[in-house]
Amino acid sequence: MHREDTGIVVNSYGGVGGLVAFDVADVTVPIREVRSYLVAKYETRFDVGPQLFEETVASVFADIGYRTRVTAYSGDDGIDVVLDGPNDQRVGVQVKRYRNRISVEQLRALTGALVVNG
Repeated sequence: MHREDTGIVVNSYGGVGGLVAFDVADVTVPIREVRSYLVAKYETRFDVGPQLFEETVASVFADIGYRTRVTAYSGDDGIDVVLDGPNDQRVGVQVKRYRNRISVEQLRALTGALVVNG
């Protein structure tokens, strides 16, 4: 739009905005988007599906230099993510997201899984 009397030129472009419902249980959502969402809305971590949550945790470790492998969803012997680091270092990770503290029994089970899996 051009107004002759003021000398002001205004260009306007049409656009429509809208909010999209973000489904944190959808395994097809890119991990980067899930991570950003969880940073902004940490309390929603309980809404993220277990497989997607494990993939998200693995991506965090990948960003700090580990090669990551997410194990099979079932039959993983308690190890959810395997990290391969420098000097042939291998780390087993069990992903948990409890509201309260984890129990001693859970730590013992993880220790046992690490021993069994070398």
